[in-house]
Amino acid sequence: YGLDLGADKKFGNYTLSVSYSYINSTVNFSQINQGEPYAKRLVRPHQFKLQQSLDLKKFGFQLYGIYGAPQPYVDLSLVADRDRKVISVNENTRQIPYYFRLDTDVHYKWSIRGTRFRAGFSILNATNHKNIKYLQYVFNVPVRVPGRPNQIENKVAGSEVNLLSRTLNVYLIAEF
Repeated sequence: YGLDLGADKKFGNYTLSVSYSYINSTVNFSQINQGEPYAKRLVRPHQFKLQQSLDLKKFGFQLYGIYGAPQPYVDLSLVADRDRKVISVNENTRQIPYYFRLDTDVHYKWSIRGTRFRAGFSILNATNHKNIKYLQYVFNVPVRVPGRPNQIENKVAGSEVNLLSRTLNVYLIAEF
């Protein structure tokens, strides 16, 4: 379940928008967390967004300020550091601290034969805050034990990736 609240106010060519999102998503499996419900990974529980827009005749400018909770992620070093049949979700789930980021957008508008076009570019995460850590994959790899060539044990392997560093987007939109 969740909650989205938003408000907009227009002052001539200037628009101010405020929004807040809350998400509480849980899952449960008998094999994980002793069957107790737990917070679903990759769900951002809180986000507050402030958007400012200035529309001139042909040009538009937008600035987004986003404050929020990052998405939880699995700490692979903690997953690999155990040989247990019962997995407790809270033991290996981690979260990057709350963050603030800025997104910007500049675009140009025009019309041709009733079709409206908008072309522009935006910079996401202009201040380059690390706000997402993504678990790319996890799997078990059989590895021979050194000194015992006939013995094989499983090791956890995977990749944790920081995403959404400063990103440049270029776009073209046509409205028919």
